[in-house]
Amino acid sequence: MLFEILGGLFGWAWIIGGIAVLIFVGLAVFSDGSWWNVFYAAVVSAVGKWLARGFNDNKKRVLFEQKLISEGVSKEDAGRRWTEEYGKGRT
Repeated sequence: MLFEILGGLFGWAWIIGGIAVLIFVGLAVFSDGSWWNVFYAAVVSAVGKWLARGFNDNKKRVLFEQKLISEGVSKEDAGRRWTEEYGKGRT
């Protein structure tokens, strides 16, 4: 549940940061706004997206491992199976 809450929280930070980028670009182009605000909002948005994905991936991993453990698989084997099935193609 904690991963879901944190994933949602950082997902909202990503969305709000993206909207802020658009607003700050408009202010910088059409008004006397600072381009630093665009940079800061973009950083907040990017970090929010990265953290939201990380927490959501961890939530999926925990649920996957709990399901396997409830079926009688050891914790180490469940972790190995997660890596085998979902670790491919990820860097």
